[in-house]
Amino acid sequence: MSVCFIGHVAKDVVEGTSPVSYEPGGGVFYGGLALAEVGQSISILTKTAAADQRLYQQLAEKGSVTFLSSLNSTTFENRYPDGKPDNRISFVSARAASFTAEDLSCLPQPFPSLVVVVSPLCGEFPAELLRTLQDRHHSHVALDVQGFTRSVGPDGRVTQTDWPEKAQWLPYISLLKIDNKEGLLLTGKADLKEACAELIRHNPQMAIVATSAEGVLFSLCSSDGTLHSEWRPWAPPRTPASRTGRGDTTLAFFSHFYLSRGLPLADAATLTAIFTEAKMQVRGPFNGEALSLVRETLRKRAISEDVLEGL
Repeated sequence: MSVCFIGHVAKDVVEGTSPVSYEPGGGVFYGGLALAEVGQSISILTKTAAADQRLYQQLAEKGSVTFLSSLNSTTFENRYPDGKPDNRISFVSARAASFTAEDLSCLPQPFPSLVVVVSPLCGEFPAELLRTLQDRHHSHVALDVQGFTRSVGPDGRVTQTDWPEKAQWLPYISLLKIDNKEGLLLTGKADLKEACAELIRHNPQMAIVATSAEGVLFSLCSSDGTLHSEWRPWAPPRTPASRTGRGDTTLAFFSHFYLSRGLPLADAATLTAIFTEAKMQVRGPFNGEALSLVRETLRKRAISEDVLEGL
């Protein structure tokens, strides 16, 4: 089953450089390259300024990329005032054009065998398109909720708020990705398991992956209404820079193991955590070095490398 990523690629300001330099980022970048590195067929639907497409050459070499035209590229700057990667402050200085229903006609065929990972940066994917993906294209839709909880202030600073329309749109989602801060905003509950249970009430067929600094919680509801959760701890990132892309990588691999391959929750949770933990030991997206760390972990845990077949 093929996987398509939709969202803006980010033009990230490299902290402390003079003159200012940029590097690629965003969920479609980190998630797409993670799956491509392990041989998964991917496609990308994104918008960026033509002059910046060169930043994403790595994506174009690994999969099918459709760059839709935009006057600007979404440009992010992440700051770490206390040096802790989970306490970053983000600023946006430019934004690419939003997606439209017409843009979805660029999605690859055939739709019934497609997992669509919607990984917006901050508001570029209108919520009504989630219904279009399911109703018109019959896709399994995985969503990173950050694109619906982020807002950009007059000074460019990114803040997070609740998603008031979540009850209307979550029924169109197969898999939702949140973090602990977003869980609190969306439900008022600081406990991740309680937050997931509250969100699943809006769509009992939806699975949730919830990340935090300490690990990741995977939750779903069985047909009898019982909530099933799997917690997987992980080691801290090697550096603040290697933390970047953690949630994107988690969503990508769980979409693959759970939605594409149909693995049981516990198995998909274990493999997703192993792959994401390995990514956090390298700078940039999941790569060959990270895959070597995965193989080492599989050997230490006596997990057969047969799990890598079909990636």
